[in-house]
Amino acid sequence: MAASSRAQVLDLYRAMLRESKHFSAYNYRSTLAKCMQLTSLSLRVKRSPRPKDHHQPPSATVDHLPHPFCA
Repeated sequence: MAASSRAQVLDLYRAMLRESKHFSAYNYRSTLAKCMQLTSLSLRVKRSPRPKDHHQPPSATVDHLPHPFCA
């Protein structure tokens, strides 16, 4: 399976957030939004690191298990 481009992933992310606003049940809306935020955060953390700047504190890494509903 070919890797998705960053633009395709972001388009999918935005589309899912748009659709989540149309869900009638609050639990579905909030769970999907939370899953998308966690997924987005983990994608940002996994990207290649920037050159180190000695004036900034080290960035935190996210090593968490995905939410059971997000898998």
